[in-house]
Amino acid sequence: MMRNGREMMVIKGNNIPEGSFSKVSISIGVFDGLHNGHRRVLQKLLEVSKNLNTSSMVVTMHPDPIKILNPEVSFTVLTPLSRKILYLEEMGVDYCFILELDKNLLSLSPLEFFQRFIVDRFSPQAIVVGEDFRFGRNREGDVQLLQDFSQKFGFQFYGLPLLSIGNKKVSSSVIREYLAQGKIQEAKTYLGRVPEICGKIVSGEGRGRTLGYPTANLLPEFEFYLKPGVYVGRVIIGRDTRPALLYAGTSPTFGGEVLRYEIYIPEFSGNLYGRNVIFFIEEIIRDEKKFKSREEIIRQLSADRENLMRYLRFAIRV
Repeated sequence: MMRNGREMMVIKGNNIPEGSFSKVSISIGVFDGLHNGHRRVLQKLLEVSKNLNTSSMVVTMHPDPIKILNPEVSFTVLTPLSRKILYLEEMGVDYCFILELDKNLLSLSPLEFFQRFIVDRFSPQAIVVGEDFRFGRNREGDVQLLQDFSQKFGFQFYGLPLLSIGNKKVSSSVIREYLAQGKIQEAKTYLGRVPEICGKIVSGEGRGRTLGYPTANLLPEFEFYLKPGVYVGRVIIGRDTRPALLYAGTSPTFGGEVLRYEIYIPEFSGNLYGRNVIFFIEEIIRDEKKFKSREEIIRQLSADRENLMRYLRFAIRV
C-alpha cells in the first residue's frame, strides 16, 4: 500500500535516537484485532494528520502487556503482528513503531513512559487514542493525563468515545468471547471483516487420510480459542485461495484432551507441511461430536464437505 508515494515504514526496537522524527501525529495502543473501534481511532488519526500536514504514526506494543504481567493467562490473539502491520499499511498509515515491551518498561510511571518513548523520540504534533486508553505503571495513565500532557508538551489531543454496536462497546475482549461461543457473524460485525487464524502446518496423526478426508494440522502462531466445532471458510496458501473446512476440537472420539485445529481442503493433493497459512472463518456449521464408529465419522465428513460446497455457492465469493 502506497501513501504519499511511499510504503509504510516499520520501526522495531526501543533504542531510537531522540529527535529522530518530527511533524508526526500518533496513535498508541496494542490494537489487537484492528477492529471497527480501532479503525475509528485510526481514521481520526489520518484526518488529523492530513489537517496538520504531518505524517501519521501508530505506536503499537508487542507482546500484549497481559502476556508479560500475567504470563499464565490464556487468551486469543486476534491479529498476529505481521497481519496487524499489513492492515495498518492498507489503511494508509505512514509509520508503525513496534514498542518491544518488558517488565522494566511496564514499570515506568506514565510521565517517564510518555516522555521517553513518545515526546523525546517523536515530538508529536497530535495524539489520538480511544477514551479507554491506559498507559504506564499499573495502567495509571489515562486520557485525562494525556490532556494535561498536551498542555505540558504542546500537542493537540483527541480522546475518542468508544464505538458501540447494539448495547455493547466494540472491544477485543468482546470479539474473543464471540469466537469462544462460535458466534462468527457477531465477531465479523465487531471486527469489520472475517475473523482469521494464522499458523504453520505441522505433522499430525494422519487419521483423516485413512478416512478418505486428509487434513492438515494447523499450529496457530499465537494462542487462539474457537468453540469446538466445524467451520467453513477459505484458506490462503501463498498466493492460492481455496475453500476449506476447519475443525477445532479435542477429538473426543479418540480420547483427545488438547484443543487442536485441522484443515480439510477439497481436491487438494499438495504437501503443506511447514507452510504458513491463513484460514478465514466464515461460519460454524456444527458443534463437535463424539462418534460411535468409523462409518459414522465418514458419513459426517461427507455431509460437512457438502455443507461447505453449499455455503460457498450461496455465501462466499472466493
